[in-house]
Amino acid sequence: MAMSGCQLVGSAALVQNGMGTKLDLSSWLAAVYVKDGFRHLGIATKLIARCEEKVVRSGANA
Repeated sequence: MAMSGCQLVGSAALVQNGMGTKLDLSSWLAAVYVKDGFRHLGIATKLIARCEEKVVRSGANA
């Protein structure tokens, strides 16, 4: 989640199996969202990078 003070301005998630036809793959990036007014500030890029870091640390297939 990305916060600006107490306001939620963005989020991204990792899901275990995001595509039913590719069960051998896991940790799919999903639900990337940045609220209007906070877009084009690099927030989504940072959220995605954080998700990538978590996948690498977990040792999951990416």
